[in-house]
Amino acid sequence: MATLLVDSVKDSSGNHYGLRSGNILQTRFYEYTAVFEGVSESVQRELPGILGNGLAGITMHGTNNHVLCETTLQVGHNSTWRQNAFRQYYRVNQGSWTPHNNANFLSYTYVESSSGMLRSTKVMTILDPGTLTVGDTIYFKYTYQGHQNGGILHLNKNNSSNSTAVLNGFSVASTMQLSEIYRTS
Repeated sequence: MATLLVDSVKDSSGNHYGLRSGNILQTRFYEYTAVFEGVSESVQRELPGILGNGLAGITMHGTNNHVLCETTLQVGHNSTWRQNAFRQYYRVNQGSWTPHNNANFLSYTYVESSSGMLRSTKVMTILDPGTLTVGDTIYFKYTYQGHQNGGILHLNKNNSSNSTAVLNGFSVASTMQLSEIYRTS
């Protein structure tokens, strides 16, 4: 039995049909809905659950493809200002964790009271992991770091009343979406 493998079909005018560079081959979606309150210190720590435990991954179908990582963090607060820095790490299969230096971001929040306020902080990054083997899995995780005076992270925390209760009153979710992006070379 013969197998025909093509990455695109081109007509006599040069129009391509089928896969093109930039097409999304697959997507994996992860979410974290619990309320998490960090500690006030200037030490880098992993985000909770699937956002920081290193289990969010995507198994690649191509050897030259990129990964688009879209992350949204719902950063709530108590009555004051907050500033948190976030760093993305990745690894291929069971390799070492590598910081993705183009994927770092900050969240700065200030609101006068504690009533129903949070900030959706979003980052989109493209990772070129280098040469892969079909079936390699790329895993992602995030860390956070506050500052010594007011840097406590309040992930998914929001209230409909002027309260500092640890609630997710509006059912928000912090999410990570991984997409494999096709590349011809």
